[in-house]
Amino acid sequence: MTKLDKIVDEKMVAFTEQVTKADMQIQETVEEACEELQRATEALNKAVTSTPAKLAATPGCSMETQMENTCTYAAAVHNQLPIGHQTTLACHAIRNKQLLIDQSAGGAKTLQEWGEDGIVERVNEALKFVTAENKPEGMSFISARLLRNGGTILEVDNASLITWLCNNDHQQNFQQCFDGGHTQIKDHKYSVLMEFVPTKHQVGSKIER
Repeated sequence: MTKLDKIVDEKMVAFTEQVTKADMQIQETVEEACEELQRATEALNKAVTSTPAKLAATPGCSMETQMENTCTYAAAVHNQLPIGHQTTLACHAIRNKQLLIDQSAGGAKTLQEWGEDGIVERVNEALKFVTAENKPEGMSFISARLLRNGGTILEVDNASLITWLCNNDHQQNFQQCFDGGHTQIKDHKYSVLMEFVPTKHQVGSKIER
């Protein structure tokens, strides 16, 4: 085998590994999207089922009956939302109860070794040892879902706990109590699509200024 053949083989091996890794990431993203869509659909169906029917006020009804049958403005707006908006709101409500954590090298035990049930037990124990003002009481983590990249999505029973953990001091305290700081809380990222935004700017152009 010539030196050129060896270089080509090494490049092919590296390229194959990158393609395999990209394929796994795509599959993981698709699976997560399907699960999120399923949860959003279930939440939407539940919301629609629990929404009280609006009764139209008629001239023959008494004032008390009309007041009882009158929906609030928020409920009226919610009932008129397109399905796409309702699905988006349901997805947002679910995401507000989720926390993404990732573990760096050096931990005594990886998240995969803990297992989903073990992680839930561990994070709830860590939450008990966190000492901070205005700490939410009566709230806990209820589930964990391991990701292929080594991270984990945690779900809580109340979105207020996620809001409280967004504080940097609370995050660091929680991470230290969990595994000595090897696990990091990841911020939610939102994709934004913007149209008609120039990619360059001419300082001397009066139109662009």
